[in-house]
Formats: sequence, C-alpha cells, structure tokens
Amino acid sequence: VSLLKSDNTALGSSSNPQTCTPVSSTCSVTFNPSYSLSAGSSAVVKVRINSANFANSSSSDSLSVYVSTTGDVRWSDGTTSNIPLEASAVPFTIANVTYQ
Repeated sequence: VSLLKSDNTALGSSSNPQTCTPVSSTCSVTFNPSYSLSAGSSAVVKVRINSANFANSSSSDSLSVYVSTTGDVRWSDGTTSNIPLEASAVPFTIANVTYQ
C-alpha cells in the first residue's frame, strides 16, 4: 500500500510503501508523511494498492479506505502539531476509487 501525490510520487518523506497482512478479512496501514500544503490550496492524495495477491475463490475482493476517528488524520498549521480532524468530519469513506 502506497500513499502518493497526484503525480504518483511519494507524499512526503515518511510515506514509504507499507505491507498489509489481512486479519479477519481486514488490514490496516499507517502513514506519517511530512508534507506541506500552502494555506488556501488543496491537494489530491492517492492510495495505491498492489492487488496481485488478492485471491478469494469463494467471494469477491473489495477495497475501501475508511477514516473512522478524529485522530486518524492529523495536521500541523506550522505552529501547533498533531491537530486532529474536527469531530463533524468523521467518519468518512473515500468514495473515489479507480482501477489503473
């Protein structure tokens, strides 16, 4: 699993690919990228999954990216670090999934 910018390059210095080992049909990964975004701007972030080892003869494999709590995504405003998302922003599921 990789976390990428829109141009398919790594999102910051700490977003190296992670290995996800399923437990009870679910797996989780954590990224801690150091990435700067200017005030008033936006960014596209991609999650890349290598599905080569998806193999389920009895059912279909699927993918979802789910942010469940305010602490799942943290940010810094340059003065204060580890600012969590606002409670009204979670939970959410990434809705735009494409297959390339």
